[in-house]
Formats: sequence, structure tokens, C-alpha cells
Amino acid sequence: MLNRLALRIATVRALRGRTLAGSRVLDSEIAPIDDIAAEHPTPVIVVYTDDGHFRGTGRDLFGTSGDNRVDVGFQHLVIEIAMTQRMTLTDETTGQQIVDAVPPVTDAALEFNLDIIERQVIVALMDTAPTAKWAEVWRQFVLDIGDRESRRGASMRDGVRFAGRQIRLSCKIPKDPPSGVAIGPLWTNFLALAAQETDLAPIRPILLQAIAGTELTPDQALQSAYGLTRSEADALKTALPPAPNMLPPPDGGIVDESETTP
Repeated sequence: MLNRLALRIATVRALRGRTLAGSRVLDSEIAPIDDIAAEHPTPVIVVYTDDGHFRGTGRDLFGTSGDNRVDVGFQHLVIEIAMTQRMTLTDETTGQQIVDAVPPVTDAALEFNLDIIERQVIVALMDTAPTAKWAEVWRQFVLDIGDRESRRGASMRDGVRFAGRQIRLSCKIPKDPPSGVAIGPLWTNFLALAAQETDLAPIRPILLQAIAGTELTPDQALQSAYGLTRSEADALKTALPPAPNMLPPPDGGIVDESETTP
């Protein structure tokens, strides 16, 4: 699903540089969060798009929101925060690394910093400043939020205590763009921002092709968007009539195309 992909990318970009994790906001890391925390002696955030549950009507596979209630059409967005006892932070102004800048090594300090980062995540996603362009795109892809969970996690690895927090949002997202139709403002904004990011620019033509697909006539695009059969489209007057030279002659004989073609 393209809108799910865009939601995840927009989340990562909106959070980078906006929390104690700095630029360490990762997209869909496969390793368990405690392994990631052990490899990063700094706070780290990982963004995933987990299960989605979509209930619609008819055969429209592009639809994602059912009858527009978030509880019948949602995508789980997961934001995981991880920290270890010994943390190395970077002063954003001087670029200097500061060892053990935030915690004294206590459970209370770890919990304190998890709460601070969770608050920073929320503030970053809700930021309406003109410079927060990715946060604006994030809100365009999140039409509504249902359940919001904040889960605690902790473990011990090689004598280093790890603490984590998982933010889990049930998001109602827009209908995926049907293939073969013009790109609307939602994806126009996303692709314009992606073109400005060095690591996203190479995927832009792939996304354009995925959205554009095979060029369709307006009637064909409408038929595809709603999953209609040819006969259903005919009944709704959305399909183009067959070409004249495809009509059988009244006498059942062979069509003379020279007589049917103007």
C-alpha cells in the first residue's frame, strides 16, 4: 500500500532532529529493539507500519477506511524508543559528544528520558510551523487517530540495562491512489518533499510509476477505482461503448471494416 509507505516515511522525516534521539530515527529495522539499543550508545527511535485492518464494501481494494469510522478501517503506526544505561548525546549547537549527559544510571532516569522523548515525538508530529513540512505531510496522511497505546519495555543485555517505550497509533489513512489516474495534491506534496531529500530522490520515479500504472481513459479509471466488472460499468454508464468495428452485423456475417469505419 502506497499510503502506508508514505505514512512511515513522513513519520521518520518529521521526527529526525526533533528529539533526544537526534538524527537516529530508523525506518523499519528488522532487528529486535533491544539489539538496536545495544548497538547505539545513544537514544534511538524506530518507526514501523504494522498490521492494518480495512473493512469496506464491494470489491474496492484501494479503499482503507470502511464507512469512514476509524474502528473499521485503520493502519497501526508503531514508534519505538530505546535507551541504554550509558548514553552518549551530541550537543546540537557545538557538535560535541557528551557521555552520560542525561541519565545517572537509575531506573528513574531511564523512565524520565523515555517520557521526555515520547513528549518530543508528539510535539514534532503536531508541529504547525512553516518549517515543519514533513509534519504537515504526516497529518495529511493521518485522517484520524483511534486507539493510542504507550507500552513499556525493558531488558538486560550483556550487563547493560535497556529501556524502551512503544507508541502504537491506530490511524485512519486515505484511500490508496487508484492506478492510471492523475496524481492528486496529497501525493504531489509528498513527492515534492521527497525530491529534496538525497536518499529519497531515487525512489521518486518508482513511486510515480506505481501510482500512474497504465494510462487509462476516465471511464476505465473509474471502473478500476471501484472494482467494477465491465457489465456493472455498462449498467452505470461509466464504460465507453465498444468500437464500431467490433459490433456484429445484423445478418451475422463478416464485418466489413471499411463500412463501419468513418
